[in-house]
Amino acid sequence: MKMRNQSVIFWSLFLLATLLQSCGEFMEFDYSDLPGDSKIEVTQRQVAVMVGDTCRIAYQLKQDEGVSTALYWESRNQEVCTVSPAGVVKGIAEGETSVLVMVLADLQRDSLTVQVLPQWTISPYDYPYETMACAQITVNGQPFDPEKMMLGAFIGDELRGVGVLRTTAGGNGYVEVRIYDDSPAMTDQQVSFQLYLRGQGALHTFGQTIPFDRETHGSPSAPIKLEL
Repeated sequence: MKMRNQSVIFWSLFLLATLLQSCGEFMEFDYSDLPGDSKIEVTQRQVAVMVGDTCRIAYQLKQDEGVSTALYWESRNQEVCTVSPAGVVKGIAEGETSVLVMVLADLQRDSLTVQVLPQWTISPYDYPYETMACAQITVNGQPFDPEKMMLGAFIGDELRGVGVLRTTAGGNGYVEVRIYDDSPAMTDQQVSFQLYLRGQGALHTFGQTIPFDRETHGSPSAPIKLEL
């Protein structure tokens, strides 16, 4: 009888969660109105994911023994990103939205912001001028991994170059990034660098910048250092 009652409660809460989703879509439901103190906590308040990429949301769940740990996930704007029942976010279109996670057993909840980035691609044929940088990138002591990382070069908020992993004759890796611009005049524009960690939902901006001066900064044997 006890298991049957728990089953009835579970499905009742599931139906309630479905109604809450409908309210969110048609009545701009305010998640902050949900009752109780959260027993679930996401460990990343902001996640960055590129269009087409996925990222599993990390969270910590504190729940009483014997209580169902079933979770309900919802993307506030599914045209920007979707989220699976397992908490895997997928980027659909550039933009920003929020994702809700809720414990079905007692409606405790938490949320996070998801920033969906456009794919980092650039056509060099659109720009007649270039500056080049050779960089050594380390993340928590680990070298650059093109399967998990992308380096973007920006002038202002515009992507102007994407890093490519190269190897010296001695077997040492470095990242070559060609930065493009279309201004014929020499200006004091600065180039900043961002590192996207695919699968981790992280986007970092390095503090170091270089001028767009149509020169080469660093070399394969002595690259500039970018570290996190």
